[in-house]
Amino acid sequence: MALNPQSTPQRYPLTNPRTGALLTENQAKHLELIDEGAKHLFQALHFAEGSAMAGDNEENIFTTRRMNIAKTHIETALLFAREEVMNG
Repeated sequence: MALNPQSTPQRYPLTNPRTGALLTENQAKHLELIDEGAKHLFQALHFAEGSAMAGDNEENIFTTRRMNIAKTHIETALLFAREEVMNG
């Protein structure tokens, strides 16, 4: 994959930060899909709670204990999913 000034910037690094191995286009695509799904899930949680959705590069903040627990579980699931994509 050749990069030039007109290339669409990639959100994910070209390499796996733990192994240094290059990510494939398929891996980058899967990581993007995981993030897109997480975004929709967090939107649904905010809607259910009545709280405001986080902006770009902001952390999702919930006001209730149960939503905070749900957020922690989702973040844990995202961690494992991303690791599986990069190392699976």
